[in-house]
Amino acid sequence: MLLRELMVIFQGNELSVGIMLAAWLVWSACGSFLTSRLVQQRHPLIRRIAFLEIVCGAILPVAIWIPYMARAHWQSIPGELLSPTFVLAVSLFDLSIFCVSSGALFVLAVLFYESSYETTGQVAASSAYLLDALGSALGGIVASTLLLRYCNSFQIAFQIFLLNLLIAVSLVARLRTKGIAVLALVEAVLAIPVLIILGPQLQHTAQQQLWSGFQILDIRDSIYGKLTVVESNTMRTIYDNGSPIANIPDRASAEENVHYAMLQHPFPKRVLLIGGGASGSVSEALKYASLQRLDYVELDPTILSLFLKYAPPGDARDFSDPRVHVHYVDGRHFLIATQDLFDEIILCLPDPQTAQMNRFYTKEFFQLAKKRLAHNGVLALQLQSSEDFVNPDLADFLRCIHHTIEQVFPHIAILPGNPLHLFAASESTALTESPELLISRLQERKLNTQYVREYFLPYRMSPDRMSRIEQLLRARPDTPVNHDLRPVAYYFGIVLWNRQFKSGFAEFLKRAAVIPASSLFIGVLLLSALSCAGLLLLARPQKLQRASALWSMATTGFTLMSLQMSLLLTFQAIYGYLYHQLAILIGMFMAGIAVGTYLGMANRRTASHWSASQLAGINQGILALSSPLVLLVASATLRHAGPISTQWISQALFPALALATGIPGGYQFSVLAAICVRTREAHPGVGALYALDLAGGALGALLLAAFLIPVFGLWTTAWLTSFANVAPALLAFYAAHQAKLIAQH
Repeated sequence: MLLRELMVIFQGNELSVGIMLAAWLVWSACGSFLTSRLVQQRHPLIRRIAFLEIVCGAILPVAIWIPYMARAHWQSIPGELLSPTFVLAVSLFDLSIFCVSSGALFVLAVLFYESSYETTGQVAASSAYLLDALGSALGGIVASTLLLRYCNSFQIAFQIFLLNLLIAVSLVARLRTKGIAVLALVEAVLAIPVLIILGPQLQHTAQQQLWSGFQILDIRDSIYGKLTVVESNTMRTIYDNGSPIANIPDRASAEENVHYAMLQHPFPKRVLLIGGGASGSVSEALKYASLQRLDYVELDPTILSLFLKYAPPGDARDFSDPRVHVHYVDGRHFLIATQDLFDEIILCLPDPQTAQMNRFYTKEFFQLAKKRLAHNGVLALQLQSSEDFVNPDLADFLRCIHHTIEQVFPHIAILPGNPLHLFAASESTALTESPELLISRLQERKLNTQYVREYFLPYRMSPDRMSRIEQLLRARPDTPVNHDLRPVAYYFGIVLWNRQFKSGFAEFLKRAAVIPASSLFIGVLLLSALSCAGLLLLARPQKLQRASALWSMATTGFTLMSLQMSLLLTFQAIYGYLYHQLAILIGMFMAGIAVGTYLGMANRRTASHWSASQLAGINQGILALSSPLVLLVASATLRHAGPISTQWISQALFPALALATGIPGGYQFSVLAAICVRTREAHPGVGALYALDLAGGALGALLLAAFLIPVFGLWTTAWLTSFANVAPALLAFYAAHQAKLIAQH
């Protein structure tokens, strides 16, 4: 819930999500590590646990309020893009208390479990880790499928606070079943005014602060994001997670998106419009007498319902035209499922500055669109550009998309300006760059337009402008092709975002992009070798096993983050924003961690002839193979996804993969806990172990989202992750051998 609110405030792309996850995991690691050093079993654990339970619950409404106030105070215009530095600063501040308390609770839970059940520290640590994973899986699924559908964030936060308060009071008062039931009933009664009065009032106040200077007409929460309709003067704008997606009315965009594309075709009968309906594009397409059927694809039904509510009456009535067929589905998934052919496929989508949008601008998508075009069919899209000067970073971005289209379509027509329009076709007769022919068709069809007029076209398509843009878009030897599994357009989007704020990170990314992948592999091997040498030189033989275990745990956290992102990005490339499925995937991943932890505990209870370090080495080898194997299976679904196979792939194969990827991580924690916690008293090593698990995940979230995946793609990232696991695996076997020699002597 907190990450969702931060995404709304920060208009989150994958880089901002990586920053938020990194802040979340770093603070949790700090809480776990510091608590393991400061708290021992002799301290009054119940009161400390109860206090932190109350803190975690009470801080949630405050943590939701902070980013609203931060943005309202520091932004100059509501809805403007924020810098990565601002996102990092607010995320670190906002998540600090909650995440430190959450990390501390894990260590206290281990100590409390150990003393209450008089068990070993290893069993206590593994049990707490198992229950943590199960709780995370359950919480994520319940929040995504139930709470976020029917409650706003403040209502959810207060429910969680009351639940934590119930736990805290029950612990301190040592209540039995009847006492807990009575207390739960009292809190349920208290929750009624909170849910009905306080929660909605706080949400309304926060929104008023965020949209100061605008009149808020409507706020809707859908499973795809938070939608807000605001009004300023006579303009109404729909915002999705803080980003403007449509103006009502927006005749200029609607006319340009539709007419420049449809004028390319001599007689458009069947048209597919992906997005853009909330700006009036459907009404513009219906002006063509030749049009027999218009298929309009919109992922989120809430967007269209808001448009129909606030649009001019004529635009709303156009959706009842018998030629219009609305499909509430992801645009790419629609192309996979349909067998129809179209004269025009018009993309009215944002630029590929996120990995989610990138999937509509890849070679694989263009190949899919080509199959769905009829003879002389045209694919049309538009990208943000400039009327005159195009800076080098923007030129690289536009050149990449143009070069990617060239890989699929032999013929491309260009319309300069802002936005830049690109038209692609398989037949040369389907396209024209003659302004005279376009003007002739415009006049013949007697289109009533304001912005697409006969006196604009000669200027936009003047010979000097056409020559300049063609030269700008001409591919260079180093121009990359945008792929599903190597989203380089998303990389260019990150560069452009950072460049707006004069961030040095943009220059770093540009320099990193020219580094050969082979140099990265060599760098990982050298770093691993130096780390091994350092541990062998600095760690005493008796402590080598523990040092090896801590390194393995950090690498495991990084690997698990890589596995999750590879799986989710591959799934997203096929299905897009199917958040209810993504919740299942994350839940299955956490369930896999729980299963792995249980298997690790069961294995250590049996008389295994393998030592803990040997098992850790074997499992580290499994983790080394997991990244490329999981990506191999997941990416194979991209080639075989069809109207029938997609159903079982989404409901069976990907959940099974998510479960499988979590098992080695949970198993590894349980095995490594046996090394770090040797005595019946919980050693501070359990806090360090959990902290390094989280720290490895934090490094993975930031490094993968901001650098490795956008620059080098999923395959290179998978193999780099695999290489990173080799050295910890070898060191674990060597540590086991040394421990055996010490035991013999």
